[in-house]
Order: sequence, then C-alpha cells, then structure tokens
Amino acid sequence: MQSETMSSNSAGLLPVLKEALRPAYYFVKGCWISFNVAMNEPRDWWRADPKQRDVIRARGLDIDARAPIALETCGEPRPYVRSFQFPGDTIDGFHARLATAPLGRKGVNFGIDIGLDGYLARAEAMKLYELAYFGSGDVLELGTYMGLSASIVGNALRNRGDGALHTCDISTVYSRTAQRCLKWHPARPFIHFHTGDAPAFLDRMIAQGQTFGLVFVDHWHSYEQTHAVAIRLPRLLRPGGFVMFHDYNDPAARDPSHPHKVFQAVRDGLDQDMFQLCCVVASSAVFQRRPDSNGTPCAS
Repeated sequence: MQSETMSSNSAGLLPVLKEALRPAYYFVKGCWISFNVAMNEPRDWWRADPKQRDVIRARGLDIDARAPIALETCGEPRPYVRSFQFPGDTIDGFHARLATAPLGRKGVNFGIDIGLDGYLARAEAMKLYELAYFGSGDVLELGTYMGLSASIVGNALRNRGDGALHTCDISTVYSRTAQRCLKWHPARPFIHFHTGDAPAFLDRMIAQGQTFGLVFVDHWHSYEQTHAVAIRLPRLLRPGGFVMFHDYNDPAARDPSHPHKVFQAVRDGLDQDMFQLCCVVASSAVFQRRPDSNGTPCAS
C-alpha cells in the first residue's frame, strides 16, 4: 500500500516538475538556437532591385483562379501561386532559400527547416515573405511561438528597407525564447515583441490608432479566438492590405470534435464585402481588404 501511495505521489509530481523546468528548458534551447543563427544565418542574400518593387506593385494582383476551398474540401493540397507579378520563379535570394528549404523540422514532414522552430510549409513561407516584401506599412503577427515566421517577415522588411513587425504571443515563455533565438538575426532590428491575449492586444492597437499592411494570424486556432480577430480586422488593416490565416485549409475543420475551426471563424467573421479571397496556399488563406473598402474588386 505504501509503495502504491509513493508511486501515486510521484506521478502527481511529474507534471508539476515538468512545468517548473519548462522555462529553463526553453532558455537553454533559445540560447542554442541563437548561437546557431549567429554562426550560420547568411547576411548577404541576393536582393531584388528596389525600383522594380514599385513597378511590380503597380501592376496589381493576380487573383488565384482555382476554386475556393469549401468546408468539405478543407485539407486539399494547394501549391504556391504568386499574388504579385514578379519575374522569374522567386523574388530574391531569401525567397529562393524558402522555395528549396529542407523539410522535416520538429519531425513534421512538410515543415521547413531554416534553423528556427515552427510549422510552415514551403508554399506558405514563400507567400508570407511575398506579402511582406511587396506590402506597405507595418506588419502584425499573432502567434510568435519560436520566431520562424517572425524571421521571414523580418527579412522581407529588411530587404524592402522599411516597416516594422509587431509580433504577439500569449506565452511569455515562447515570446522570450523567440527573442533569444533571434537575438543575432540580421532582421532583429525590425521585430518588436509583445505578450498578451490576442483580442485584448488588438484592442490596444486599435485604441492607439495603429494600422497594418499585413496581418498574419497564427495563434490559437479555436473558433472564438479566430473570430475575435476577424471582426476586428476592418479597424486594423489598411485598405489594400492583406490578412493571412494559417490553418484555414485544415482537414481538422471538418471534424466537429476538433477544436481547430479557423475556416468556420473566417467564413462567419470576415466581412465579405470588404475583403476578397486572393489565394489559398498549403494550409493558409490570403484575403485582401479591397482598396476602396466598399466592395469594389481590386485589380486582377
């Protein structure tokens, strides 16, 4: 009986011990990744001509001609398609790196590996970079995690020469770890870290009059959290700006028992007269706030 009691007490202590050691684990992990970034992250990618960026932006958008994703088709493979009419297959050296990045980070067969933890397929990493590079104004990210997507957006801002990324995570542990991971990253000066619950953070941004040219939504994928973001976008996103929802095209959306419901939250919460679907790549959907914000389609 005493042995069983001790075993039960030990089992009960394990979750407590694990949670207590969690910050230390991520501290060490962040320092190790930061060292690898400092030693291995290239500083001098081939860059596109900045004059050509303005020319390409003026050409308008290519709207994806493929049929939109429906709830019953969530999970359908969607390769990368460009939204801006740039020459060649990739925009610049960093975009080309994303297009050929090794896969398998964190044991996920589709996840790119550029030295930072995260869950992005090649197609959506390329799309995120494209939108940030050709966009204007600052960028907002919900869901920092370990800094993978922040590094991609930061590189786009660095290469275009302006703008700032504001990235927010509800976890102080993840936010601090991402800051350590990116401490020596060449894009670090363009990245500002925040912590807090997404709706409350967005309300503060709105109260301060902040607007953005791109919003990347990759925090908790529940219906309530995603819907709360979608209904606030008209007050956060500039006319002509973009929002990219990660895991919109997720087969889990079809499972009533699964908590991930990004597709349904976007369907119900995003103003369809104000926003138009531009494309779906991998799991992510990109919408543009129409430039005149009154329902007139943008150039295609």
